[in-house]
Amino acid sequence: LERVQRIITNYLQAMTMSPMETFILIEDGAMSPDQTIEIISKRKWLETDLRRQIALGIKDGSIAPCDPRFAVFVIVGALAWTSKWFDPRGAWTGEIIAIAMGEMLGRMLSATPAERLAADIARLRPFEPAG
Repeated sequence: LERVQRIITNYLQAMTMSPMETFILIEDGAMSPDQTIEIISKRKWLETDLRRQIALGIKDGSIAPCDPRFAVFVIVGALAWTSKWFDPRGAWTGEIIAIAMGEMLGRMLSATPAERLAADIARLRPFEPAG
């Protein structure tokens, strides 16, 4: 479960820093055919890795029994939609979105979800560098 949450968080942090970093969405005509092939390959790799991590989580008991392929469709859909509504000038930073979505999507999969989410997105703050 922790690995799945980290994948979600890292992906969203990268995507919200630069929309060019995303490899889930492919807008028609936005890339050359060669670029599209490369992006599709990376997307398939991500989806395969997420399915594998979910299956491992089911096996170790951290993730509730489910169909890993379907779970990945739900996660990828949520990740893809973020690029449609996320506004880097808005109240929520990309880092805050990444943390909150990692937690919320992780809770969806968890074999033992907490009654409440630990983080209220309105109260989240970006990580401060250690210093």
